[in-house]
Amino acid sequence: MRISSIVLVVILLSGAMFMCGCGDAVTEAPVEPVNADPKLDSADAVVAYFNQLCCDAEEVDLDAVLALYFAESALQARLIEISRANVPYNRLQHEVWLRFGEFMTEDMQLSPLAPNANRATIIERSDQRATAQYVDNDGDEVTLYLVEFIDQWWISGYTLEHDPTNDRIIDKLDEVERACSIGSPVALRLLERIQADEFSSVEEVREAWKEMLREQSGV
Repeated sequence: MRISSIVLVVILLSGAMFMCGCGDAVTEAPVEPVNADPKLDSADAVVAYFNQLCCDAEEVDLDAVLALYFAESALQARLIEISRANVPYNRLQHEVWLRFGEFMTEDMQLSPLAPNANRATIIERSDQRATAQYVDNDGDEVTLYLVEFIDQWWISGYTLEHDPTNDRIIDKLDEVERACSIGSPVALRLLERIQADEFSSVEEVREAWKEMLREQSGV
């Protein structure tokens, strides 16, 4: 499991380009972090809590993981917000898999909420920064950049900024944010419909997804 800004965006930009001119872009995002719970006063505490969330639970709590992130720049703040916008879509994919044994996206092999098999470990330290690494469930090495800010340690937004899976969206953030403003509420509504047992197959879910995206985008 890795936090990435790109999961929902790829689906929207590849399969529903008609949406990208609609909706309101998020032009600014708060740089100040939210208060993490529990308070994490060392790099080791952040990594231990990250492992607890991502390795030890039956399903990864993406909201709790993203609460560990601190944006050190406006770009990083936008990437964190885009990652938050992906959470409903990740939950939708997971629910479809639980119900039907396959994903809405046919080439997806593993639930985005599946716990990671490999734990993160710290590989480098300095006074107010540290670096940790782990291997995700796809076999890719992921780097976590950690930072101390006002007596609390966080996962720095550098983690997303330097994640190669985000390279394709950094130059088109306005477009990505517009796509997310359409796709995220659709994912939430479709998730509710699935949980209400409206569908009998994943094919029906896929068709509903396409139709709801068209309605949301006004085309």
